Amino acid sequence: MADVTTALVGVGGTLLGAAATFAFGWLNAGRTQQNDRLLRLRAERMEVYTAFAGAVIEYRRAEVTRWRRVATEAEWSASEWAQEVYATRSAATHARYRVLLVADDPGLEQLATAALEHATGLAQAADRADLNARAEVCQATVERFVRAARAQLDLSGVATGPASRTA
Repeated sequence: MADVTTALVGVGGTLLGAAATFAFGWLNAGRTQQNDRLLRLRAERMEVYTAFAGAVIEYRRAEVTRWRRVATEAEWSASEWAQEVYATRSAATHARYRVLLVADDPGLEQLATAALEHATGLAQAADRADLNARAEVCQATVERFVRAARAQLDLSGVATGPASRTA
């Protein structure tokens, strides 16, 4: 009878150990998958946010260049530069839509919209001083967007590289 009891305790202990190992492994796998999803989302957002900032700055450059050429070159037509402006505005608008898809912060979405609107408003500048002021407002809005995006990308508690995995 003692042999049977010992065998049952041994089998029970083995089964309990296997169940505990399975449970801890399952929990760890779930945490690993969640961490991987967060890292992929962070990488996607980083790419989208930087692409948007770059597209708006490029659109701003095109609008400023067009405005200055129209203002300084009497024989030059704005339509010659229109294709560049339309292409950069289209790229910036496309990038804004990508921001709207991945951002979960309404403030960040509003900053993206405001940055694009400020870049579009450069065409209405009355004179060079107004153009420079509008360009600075556009630049400042893009910088506020980037700072807000950086704050959103801070995933505290998520391993972000090999060094953090060894700790």
